[in-house]
This record gives sequence, C-alpha cells and structure tokens, in this order.
Amino acid sequence: MFSRRTVLIFFAAAAVMMSAAAIAKPDKPSGAPKAASGAAQGCKYIVSEYNGYVAVFTPEGGEPAYVTATPLSALPSADRLSIETGIAVYSEKQLTAVLEDYES
Repeated sequence: MFSRRTVLIFFAAAAVMMSAAAIAKPDKPSGAPKAASGAAQGCKYIVSEYNGYVAVFTPEGGEPAYVTATPLSALPSADRLSIETGIAVYSEKQLTAVLEDYES
C-alpha cells in the first residue's frame, strides 16, 4: 500500500493547492453586481446586494444607484440567493415590482 510519508505528502500538497486556489480566486468587489453578464445583457438595472442591503445598480457596475432599507438578512433564503446572484431588470415598471417584492 502507501507509506505514511506518501499519504502525508499527498495531503500536504492538496492543502497547498486548495489554499492557492482560494487566494487566487478574486471575489467580486463590494458594489459590483454579479448579473452584469449573460442574461443581464440589455438590462437597465440589476438588483443585487450592497453592504448587506438590497440595492439597485446600473449595468456598468460601480457604486449602486439606490440602496434600499431592506437588509438581506430579513429575506427568506431563496430571495437572498436571487439577490446575491443579481436580478436583471429591463424597465422602470419591472424595477418597481421587484423592489416591492423585497420591501421589509
């Protein structure tokens, strides 16, 4: 079978690789909505998270255009996941409806 030394080397190498992958993977900067690609193409707004609150971003990203008073922690887990992923919004009317859905 494998010697104890071989097993320890394998686990040490695996730990180093996982640590390197975690360090090398950049997180989205606070304020940059995640839905700014793919399905969000052509949208007017993206509803996402900013500092723990539901916020409205333009597709260009950067700082939010509007931050609501609704904390993400007050929402059910499915709603939190939708907000964290980012919701593409294509009209003012749709934006109003989405924000009303998440009001506290």
